[in-house]
Amino acid sequence: AVDEGDPVEPGQILGELDPEPYKNALTQAKGEYDAQKANLALLEEGYRTEEIAQVRSSMHERLVAFEYANTNYQRIQKLYDSRAVSADERDNARTARNEAMANLQAAKDKLSQYEIGNRAQEIEAAQANLEQAGGVLAQAQLNLEDSKLISPSSGVILTRAAEPGTVLAAGSSVFTLSLTRPVWVRAYVEEVNLPRAVPGTVVKITTDGQEGKFYDGRIGFVSPTAEFTPKSVQTPELRTDLVYRLRIIVTNQDDNLRQGMPVTITFP
Repeated sequence: AVDEGDPVEPGQILGELDPEPYKNALTQAKGEYDAQKANLALLEEGYRTEEIAQVRSSMHERLVAFEYANTNYQRIQKLYDSRAVSADERDNARTARNEAMANLQAAKDKLSQYEIGNRAQEIEAAQANLEQAGGVLAQAQLNLEDSKLISPSSGVILTRAAEPGTVLAAGSSVFTLSLTRPVWVRAYVEEVNLPRAVPGTVVKITTDGQEGKFYDGRIGFVSPTAEFTPKSVQTPELRTDLVYRLRIIVTNQDDNLRQGMPVTITFP
């Protein structure tokens, strides 16, 4: 949305990734979250009266079937004892009785489960699944929001490292933003003048291109350690001395002060 040299403000959109994959992921995450939420509600509510009645009716049907199979087995057993039926018939009747008994027990267990309700462990597992789905949903929402590149502060775009349509790797630089507020000066003072460089001291700042124009500055930081004078300092005598770095905040800056511009600091 911006190009080199454009001024930007905090919160301004500088560019945007294709949002469709992130929208799809958000929709999927929301659907999973809603499903887990509904599942937890069902487990907490338990079974309805109609469902319990249906299971109880099924249990009674299994009971009748077992009683019939058991009565038939007892009759066949008596006939077998009198040698009126074969062993195969007796075995078949016993197998049918055992199957009916197993079905009846399963129906009783199911009715007991419906009447008691879901176990606490099942509800806790559903709650954990809901929390996990909530985390996935929050991350999907964050990913969609992060598809927009937002300016962190006001400044001027120095360079644009990517063109529209470029496929980017995570962490790739897209813009270089020059911060224009606040404007501060990096200066160096020799040890003999260090007592004058006290944080909060007001100084005057001048540039070579604006004769007679003064800017106001306030010393905001004094380095606690000495260093050899950087080569960027223009005075030959100072280059061999130990100096202390200062940071001076300009309080009445304008667009005529630019990065890298040499200035002169005057103490009162």
